[in-house]
Formats: sequence, structure tokens, C-alpha cells
Amino acid sequence: MNQMLHAICTWMAILLPSLLWAAAPINDDGRDTLRIQTNVGANIMIEATDKEALMELKALDINKILEDMEMVTDSVGNSKIVIKKSDDTYIREAEREISFDTPLEDHSDNAFRQRARKYNSSGEYLSDEDTEGDKQYGMKYDSDEGMEVYWGNKYKSSFKKSRRRSSGYFGMDFGVNNWLENGRSPSGNAPYNVRPWGSWYVSLGGGYLLMLSNHFGFDMGGDVSWYNFKFQDDDVRLVKGEDRLIFDMADPSINSIKSKLTVPYVNVKLVPTFKIGPKHRGMTIGAGAYAGYRIGGYTKVKQKIDGSTHKPKNHSDFYLNNFRYGVRFQLGWEEVQFYANYDLNPIFQTDHAPELNAFSLGMTFQIF
Repeated sequence: MNQMLHAICTWMAILLPSLLWAAAPINDDGRDTLRIQTNVGANIMIEATDKEALMELKALDINKILEDMEMVTDSVGNSKIVIKKSDDTYIREAEREISFDTPLEDHSDNAFRQRARKYNSSGEYLSDEDTEGDKQYGMKYDSDEGMEVYWGNKYKSSFKKSRRRSSGYFGMDFGVNNWLENGRSPSGNAPYNVRPWGSWYVSLGGGYLLMLSNHFGFDMGGDVSWYNFKFQDDDVRLVKGEDRLIFDMADPSINSIKSKLTVPYVNVKLVPTFKIGPKHRGMTIGAGAYAGYRIGGYTKVKQKIDGSTHKPKNHSDFYLNNFRYGVRFQLGWEEVQFYANYDLNPIFQTDHAPELNAFSLGMTFQIF
């Protein structure tokens, strides 16, 4: 590509002065057109409203125009540069859409600035250190749409990057949790039935969205989560027996207000993710797996005894399994999504407690 542009530059420098004199009107609307065919696989066409306008092209710096084109030839699929006359001077307008075939390791402002050239109104190149040039003619960068570079009213070039973005984020899951017994809800009289409202699942952590293409990537990360199972019957008390978990009942003289079991975990996840929609800003869908390690467990009850409110906690392992693993589903948009988690292994040790598999449903929020 570079060799071809240098060849075009040489041909233009040699032939343009004489060919401009020889150009003849060949369009029906009276416009003058000059076509130059080279032997390097490129054609050049110059069009003007009349012969006088065509002759004024002699004052243009053709080398500078070709340098501008060469700047983006490695990345531009389709480019168009138009020379227009405004008052007594010629100006340049460009329309370029750049799709980076090779993802940049650094998607910061500076990385994209290196793809842009800055000029003043006279067409002179401004160095990166020329802050006055930035102030006068400006740069605008948007992480979603790419970079737009303005040179006053003289020249505008849009550099649109692909939405193939890999970045870290802070994430939070918030939803409700419950459990299933042998694949279905526990029977109505089971003491371990929980209330959907008030049984909150919360997780806080971070992650990294690794995009391998514009549409496919991996959502990976780690978090700390809390299961909160609020029992349907406020009188339920969990007691760890010698070889069995006991769902006991409080003394009738106690006015029970709330009873719940809280189980915290440290987790990791890996979720293959697909992006669907125009400019890859539409729907995001993913399905993957997670695993966690239990870092505690306790029960908390709220009760009134002799008119006084008490909130005792009882820390124990309650025959809880130390590890959890399961499948995760995500659906929504990049920053806000619906999620569903299902633990494939029981939350309790099955030889000491009922076989209950926990799950949670809710919303996940990601701040990039």
C-alpha cells in the first residue's frame, strides 16, 4: 500500500501541471473532469465545475493529501476525501470509518489519538505537544462511538472504533433466594420453607469483560455473596444435633418476629457472553458457571421476651457444605442485566440434613 501511494505521488507531481491544461469537459452538465490511469493499479479522477477551477488545483499540495490518505490506509475499509472550494480557498473534507483489524491493547484516549493527525486551518500538521492547536481545533473522544476530530469549520474527520471493548468493572447482584427439594418446592408443612420476600441474595465484587470479537467474549470475576433464608415460620430455630440438623420450634412464651439463616461465600465465575444488536449496544446474553467457598454461617432471630426485643445470633456450620458450584444465566444490557443462579450441589450435607439446592434470581449491575 505504501509503495502504491508513493507511486501515485510521483505520477501526480510529474503529470498534474501538464494534464490540467489538457483537461476537457466530458460531462453533460459542463463539469471538467481529468482522469489519470496509472500502471500501479490505481486511478485518479479530478473534477471541477469549470476549467478555471481545475487550474486552481495546481496550488494544492498533492503530497500532503496523499500523506493524509496513507495515514489510515492500513485501517480504512472505505475512505472518501473531497476537495471543495470555499470563497477563494480550497478546503478538505473527509469521511473515514476505521475498523481496527487488530485490537489495541490500550483503548485509552491516547491510543486513539495516535490514529489521528491534527492540522490547523492552513493544513499545517500540529504536534501532540501543540496544546494551542488542540484548543483551537479540538478533539472529542467518546468511549462508545470513538473519536471525532474537528479543525474549526475547515476539516472534520470521524474515527469510529469498533465496540470490541475489554474492560474491568465493579459488580453487584441483588435478588431473592430460595431452595428446592428434589427439584421442587418443599412441601407446605416443611419447617424449612422460606419467604421469597425478605430472603435476599446480595453479592459485591469485581470482574473483567474480555471481548474476543465484536460479538463474543467472557465475563469473568470474583465476589463475596450472602444467602439470606428467611423462614416462613418465625418460630423456627436451627439446632446442630450430634448427627442431624434439627429444625426446632421456639418456646410458645416467646413472641418471634423473624428467623433467618445467613450463609456467606467467596465466589468466582466464568460466563461466555454474546452481544446482539446494532453497534453492539443491544442485548447481552450469557450462560456459564460459578464456584464458591463458604466463609461462615449463622442464624439470627428477632423476638420479644417480657416486652423486650432481642436479636440473638448463633454462629455454627449447621452441617453446611463448604463448597458450592452451579450454573449462571445473564440477560440484559451491558450495565444492567437479569441473572439467575442455581447451585448444582446441596447447601447442606445430605447425610445430616434435607437435600436442598439453593437458587437466586435478580438484577446484576456493572459499573465500568
